[in-house]
Amino acid sequence: MNKKSIFSEIIKKENFEVAIKNIKENGKKATGIDNISIDEFIETQNPYQTILDRLENFIPNGVRRVDIPKGDGKTRPLGIPTIEDKVIQMMFKNILEPICEEKFNQHSYGFRPNRRAEHAIAWNNILINVSKLHFCVDIDIKGFFDNINHNKLIKQCITIGITDKKVLSIIKAMLKAPIHQKNGEVEIPNKGTPQGGILSPLLSNICLNELDWWISNQWQTFKTDHTYKPDSNKYPAIKKTNLTEVFLIRYADDFKLMCRDRGSAERMFRITKLFLKNRLKLDISKKKSKIVNLRKQKSEFLGFAIKTVLKGKNGKRVAQTWIKDSAIKSCTTKLKKTIKEIHKKQSIKYILLYNSQVRGIQNYYQIATNITISLSTIGYNTDKVIYNRLKDIARRNYKDERYRKRFRGYNYKTWSIKGITLFTIQARRCRNPMMFSKKTPKNPTIKQDKFNQIEKLYKNIPLGENHANDIEWQLQRIRAYQQVNCICYVTGEYVKFNEFAVHHIIPREYGGKDNLENLVILKKEIHIELHKKNPSFSNPKFDNLRKEILNCKQIKLI
Repeated sequence: MNKKSIFSEIIKKENFEVAIKNIKENGKKATGIDNISIDEFIETQNPYQTILDRLENFIPNGVRRVDIPKGDGKTRPLGIPTIEDKVIQMMFKNILEPICEEKFNQHSYGFRPNRRAEHAIAWNNILINVSKLHFCVDIDIKGFFDNINHNKLIKQCITIGITDKKVLSIIKAMLKAPIHQKNGEVEIPNKGTPQGGILSPLLSNICLNELDWWISNQWQTFKTDHTYKPDSNKYPAIKKTNLTEVFLIRYADDFKLMCRDRGSAERMFRITKLFLKNRLKLDISKKKSKIVNLRKQKSEFLGFAIKTVLKGKNGKRVAQTWIKDSAIKSCTTKLKKTIKEIHKKQSIKYILLYNSQVRGIQNYYQIATNITISLSTIGYNTDKVIYNRLKDIARRNYKDERYRKRFRGYNYKTWSIKGITLFTIQARRCRNPMMFSKKTPKNPTIKQDKFNQIEKLYKNIPLGENHANDIEWQLQRIRAYQQVNCICYVTGEYVKFNEFAVHHIIPREYGGKDNLENLVILKKEIHIELHKKNPSFSNPKFDNLRKEILNCKQIKLI
């Protein structure tokens, strides 16, 4: 994309429509200071023109400040923009995110497409189990979102490739959006980005991207005069130097540095504090930032407690993870509160809410190696409340179809109300955290190349006015390709970025969605064969996809 054309791409009607669609699908109904919802905004006369007029000489509306509870009993301030400002921020995010993604470090996992906490925990386990790094530096940035330096952030935007002056001036204006406090006071911020803004997560990653690469270049991506193939051969050579061996794991403003010994950890702790202070104008929390020897102590990260333990007779140390104590307490409190509401109102709404909460806790924490121990602690406390509160209104040991399907193989005592069985919090076994996909290419050269393939896709997103597909579909194609690690669903072979096709399992014309569950990555030639009247290719996966097409009575066959 021509850098000078960034603003013209942002203001295209196709991008506006994608922004509206994304905000509606988000499902959050919180309104800004004008109390106008997304549906009300769409119903106004020519909303697209309203946005264009706002962008001519952009002045942000005020941000409504609210406090939301955190897991430790404290609150976190959120800034909720007006719906017009949300749409504008989403339009900016749609175009700027692909530009930034190709420059971000691969071990930054927070607020990025197709990256989540599981990938950060998986990388942490690899560094402990494979690389045998048992000293970690836990760094927590003090009030990160409230202390981002505006001038520094704008310079970082230019460095990362956002050079359009109009775009930069609007971003700068967004950062100065007036904050309306609960007591009626209005504050004009001179630093920070409001948590709750759609563009804020992307801006926070731009801010810390400089830190990511500075740490990475200390060891992992250190440039040597000699070119090593594969890249892993470089590490034995640089171990003979005075360089500090360090690896980064970052999720938003929460990050860890993994080192081999205490000396390296202390050195990295000291110089990272200086880098944050001098380069990014940020301070660290002295209370939460520390060096942890994982052989002796637990380190907390993303709601998990991590420690190494001896395994087997050979004395090998491996990573073990639990739900951290404060998270166990928070989960228990949340479930108890819902149980009390079920007892008080006996409403299906709260029964389903309880099951939803159990499912959310299990799905997030199931990658902990000691998940059964942690969930049993929660279950022990919630089961007592269920017995005391619901024993007179619940049916014992009845299991509805949904419960039987989800908890097949478990034999816990159950409680059912109005025909709906309450989910059992303890019924979940550990699932190993995975890095991006369970299918990984066997060729190590391909492993390094996959990131280049995805970068090329981001660079080549066709955003011209005559292009048939919208921006969101192009981004969804990349998400589907990245999710399966660049592997063809049918053949199981690695496929390059310009040689794959995206196939809808249930075609669009028969109600198929563009969600990732309905998309598979295929080689182009396989995709062509799939739609032929008499295909010459066959294997079980190919045949299953073929049956779906025939079942949907698709007529467009070659």
